[in-house]
Amino acid sequence: MRIDIFGIVLAACVASCLAKCQSKEGDIAESYICEGINSLTELNTIPALAQKITILHSKIHLLPAGGFARFAGSLHCLNITHSEVADIAGSAFAGLSQLYELILDHNHITVIKTDWIKDLGNLKILRVWHNHIKLIEPEVFAHLPNLELLDIAYNQIDQCIPPAHLEKLENLEVLYVAGNPWPLRCRPPVAFHLEHHHVQFINNWGNNHLLIEDCLAHEYGAQWDDQILARCVANHLAKLSAPSIVPAH
Repeated sequence: MRIDIFGIVLAACVASCLAKCQSKEGDIAESYICEGINSLTELNTIPALAQKITILHSKIHLLPAGGFARFAGSLHCLNITHSEVADIAGSAFAGLSQLYELILDHNHITVIKTDWIKDLGNLKILRVWHNHIKLIEPEVFAHLPNLELLDIAYNQIDQCIPPAHLEKLENLEVLYVAGNPWPLRCRPPVAFHLEHHHVQFINNWGNNHLLIEDCLAHEYGAQWDDQILARCVANHLAKLSAPSIVPAH
């Protein structure tokens, strides 16, 4: 009998040690962290009432449709970081009506699509920094009325978000855009719109949008020629950074 009990305890211990998903104490009850998983089926060891799931250093190239359906109604925070996510199927987050934080940092995502964001109407935080995103589908913004923080920094987005799209993010408080190659001419309207709506705007432009406005107003050809505009702004910056000459006495 002692041998049987010992075997059962040992088996349970081994299973626990080998499990890739573990309970984790944190700011949210029912929090779990998974490392080194290769499929969302490995989340089956997590209770369906989980409120926070963190997936780190894994290899999940595709988030399939309904991949988190077991956690519908309970999941508040989903963090999938450094996990090689390249594609997200439509309805991958279907049923996650209580999700308010979605983090997909350091993956290989190229597009933020409407068909996987449409079920996240209560989302307050969306972080997708350090991906390969080139496009945010225009319809995405209409599905995120409660979003307070949008972090799209360090991607490859080469078109500014039109102010008309930002208007749909009615509760936006913070926007991170640093590290994206946005064209010079579309930066001032975005900056002025966000300043007018008291949105904290984190970028690596400095006050260049003011220089851009000056060039557009006073440099002939800057209104339609991006090269002239860029040269004008560069000249302004060079003058500002040049050391001042102190007259000799």
